[in-house]
Amino acid sequence: MKKILPIFVIIALALVSAFAQTTSPQLQQLQRDLREQQRIRDLSTARVGSLAAEIKNLGARERNFSNQVQTLSKRLTKLEQERVITQQQLAKTEDKSQSLSLEIQMLEAKIAYGKEQLAKLIITLDRERSNRYVKLVVRAENAFDLAVKAKDLDTIQDVNLNVINELQVNTALLTNKNQQFIAVIAKLNQYQRILEQKKAEINKNRATLNANIVELQKTRAGRKSLQLQAIESAQAASANASSLFSGIVSERNRLAEIRRQKALEAQRRREAEARRQREEAARIARIRSENARQRAAELEKRRQTQAQVQIARVEPIALPASVSRFQFPMPGGSIASDFGSEGNDYMTIQGSAGSSVTAAADGTVSRVTTIGANYGYFVVIAHTSDLTSLITYYGNLQYPIVEVGQSVRAGQVIGNVGGGALFPNNELHFYVARNGYNVNPRPYL
Repeated sequence: MKKILPIFVIIALALVSAFAQTTSPQLQQLQRDLREQQRIRDLSTARVGSLAAEIKNLGARERNFSNQVQTLSKRLTKLEQERVITQQQLAKTEDKSQSLSLEIQMLEAKIAYGKEQLAKLIITLDRERSNRYVKLVVRAENAFDLAVKAKDLDTIQDVNLNVINELQVNTALLTNKNQQFIAVIAKLNQYQRILEQKKAEINKNRATLNANIVELQKTRAGRKSLQLQAIESAQAASANASSLFSGIVSERNRLAEIRRQKALEAQRRREAEARRQREEAARIARIRSENARQRAAELEKRRQTQAQVQIARVEPIALPASVSRFQFPMPGGSIASDFGSEGNDYMTIQGSAGSSVTAAADGTVSRVTTIGANYGYFVVIAHTSDLTSLITYYGNLQYPIVEVGQSVRAGQVIGNVGGGALFPNNELHFYVARNGYNVNPRPYL
């Protein structure tokens, strides 16, 4: 784990850096500005629609007022026609009334003249009443002529009376007609006044409607101006939003380029780390090879100087009765090299990588130690009470699962192989010591 930890650290740092570069203060500000411009555009668009509806309503009201003005104009035209006709009728009636007035005046003059003549005649008749017959008699040639003249005189008097009566009747008729014409003139004048009042009222209403139309036109012009401003605002907001969007795209592209550069840098770092690990592995392999070579040389030297003496002196000694026989320390494994091979004073047992290692016999853990990561851990178990006459120990272990002073039973797992960097991870080094000397483990297995 310690070897690959730097790779995970580098990858984590690269991911954090890449995530941190997905945004920036400039991009955040551009996004806020874009949202604000979009809000302004939406408000302006809504305002344009509202003003359009209001302008449409004002246009409808203006058309309605215009229709009312047209209706009033038609009524005014009709009233004007009626007024002209009434004036013509009034002029004709006045002419007739004036003519009748003249006739009445003439008749009245005739009647006055007739009355004056009649008065004179009556006076004359009264004066001559007493002697008219005498005059008639004197002037008459005979009695028949007298009678005729007397009759003529009475007839003349009756005619004068009839003429006067007829003149009086005609005067009364003319006076009646003149009064009728006067009444018609008064009625026509009243109708003309009513027409003038209606005309004035219609003109007032038309003036009011025209004023309303002018006001509506001003209001509609103002609304159109506001609508134009709202359209310009929406267009400006759209243009700003487009510009901001381009800025956001550019900023995102810049950040993407930064992420790409970061990824390339992380890739270069990973490749460099991989090269470093390969170089480190090669260096460790060289060190392991060199150590193995040195160890082999040392072991060969020891084998040449001591192994033969020890092997010759330390013959297999019978195990104590309490031990009787060792169990194989790696279940499922096999002996790869015996004691004394290549000068080794231990037996090499191989199995699967990380195989379990068990105690060969009952005993007490006397030591748990390591001489470095290159050799792994060693577990030492004493199988006698004096802790020295019979000892087994197990090398190239990972971190043990037993402790010093712990009692173990034969076959109990004490750890797993594969802890040393210089040895294969499936190899166990099994030692047996009697009275301080390493001996061949095979006779006890």
